[in-house]
Amino acid sequence: MLRRWRRRRLLGQGLPPEDWALVRARVPLCARLNPAQQARLSGLARVLLDEKHFEGCAGLALDDEIRLTVAAQAALPLLGHARAFYPGLSSILIYPGTFLAPVRERRPDGTVAEGVQPRLGQSATHGSVVLAWDAARAGAADPADGHNVVLHEFAHQLVALSGAV
Repeated sequence: MLRRWRRRRLLGQGLPPEDWALVRARVPLCARLNPAQQARLSGLARVLLDEKHFEGCAGLALDDEIRLTVAAQAALPLLGHARAFYPGLSSILIYPGTFLAPVRERRPDGTVAEGVQPRLGQSATHGSVVLAWDAARAGAADPADGHNVVLHEFAHQLVALSGAV
């Protein structure tokens, strides 16, 4: 009950004007939305900033630009969802650039290969999304290039809600 009340309040307030100005400067896709969609996006980003833990990794010191840019992009897929706030997600981990993730591959012959693989993003079914800040920033800056790691990884979070991964 308290969570619903808090979300409604944050959705209605949206981001402070100076934060929204930063979002509009860093995520030009926002300018393509109509005023009602922009207001909703601002509120959704505010809820995500309030409810999810953002953490810098490998020495990355998080600042408002990073948190706001990532939260606004993560909120874009939620524009069409009435109540989805990525319920299985608790943390958004952000590296300065490409990071190494452990991989385990089962080969056709039944053997298993383990190692690490360079990644720009990764989405766990429950728990976390991991992003490379340089890729997240670049994807936000050019909405026409077809490469947006934040939208990609948060789309995985929405697909996981349906049970199909």
